[in-house]
Amino acid sequence: MEGGCPSPNTFDILEQTGNSVVEMNYHYWMPGDSTFAPAILSQQTVNAVDSTVGFVLSGFSFHYIRDLKPAGFPARYTHMQHILEFLDNVVDQPVGSGTPELTRNNLEQNVPNPFNPTTTIKYEVKESGLVSLRIYNVAGQLVKTLVDGQRNSGQLYEATWNGLNNSGQPVSSGVYFYKLVAKNFTQTKKMVLLK
Repeated sequence: MEGGCPSPNTFDILEQTGNSVVEMNYHYWMPGDSTFAPAILSQQTVNAVDSTVGFVLSGFSFHYIRDLKPAGFPARYTHMQHILEFLDNVVDQPVGSGTPELTRNNLEQNVPNPFNPTTTIKYEVKESGLVSLRIYNVAGQLVKTLVDGQRNSGQLYEATWNGLNNSGQPVSSGVYFYKLVAKNFTQTKKMVLLK
């Protein structure tokens, strides 16, 4: 993608502070200068109720993102989709011109959460292949393997956990993590079992 102005202005440059991460730089932002300057910053932190909070700050307007490809969804759609996914949002496929990407990697938040006695986890994979969905305790120890096998792309799968470990014993109340591993994709989310 490409901006609307020939080069960024000084007010387009962001200042990195704290533990923010530079996600994108302006390259050669001053004529004749070979330095980089921050264009997009992101940060994730934990708030007072122990939830992850994220932000993305952009030094340019989405209206000035021009498409380098003549067909398909606008580049600003793809850019916004990546931001929303970074913030752990599920993004539906858009309606528009071109051929959309019909499959994606996605691990949804378990429902219900907190749960007792069972919870359901939905997921989908972008590429067919071996997939695992495992549950771990806060010490990182394997508690239960829910999925360990071949899965096809383009399908929404469900796995249910009944609060039992791999030996069939009930686990205690607490925080658990479930991790999806697929071809070129790994994602982990947190859930709470309350008894």
